[in-house]
Amino acid sequence: MNDEEEELKVKDSKCNTCKHGLCALDNDIQSFFAPGTTEENVFTGEGPQASLTETQFPIKKVRSMCFWTPAGKSTMSPVVFACVTECGRYEKRQD
Repeated sequence: MNDEEEELKVKDSKCNTCKHGLCALDNDIQSFFAPGTTEENVFTGEGPQASLTETQFPIKKVRSMCFWTPAGKSTMSPVVFACVTECGRYEKRQD
């Protein structure tokens, strides 16, 4: 994400106010392991050893879930999107 880009917010997604949807902010830590080597140990005479280096970085993203089902269908799994800005099935929730 660039410094100039504005961070997405849950309220930016249409699913947040839609009667068919749900929206949440997903905070997660992504980690991966990269192969590497350790330095030679001069005190014990051991050569370089294989190792794994873990790298982690935080991820924040908007998750929008749509629970809309077409007529005649009793069950359907929700569909997961990022931040939804346009939707043909949007219906404002009556709070």
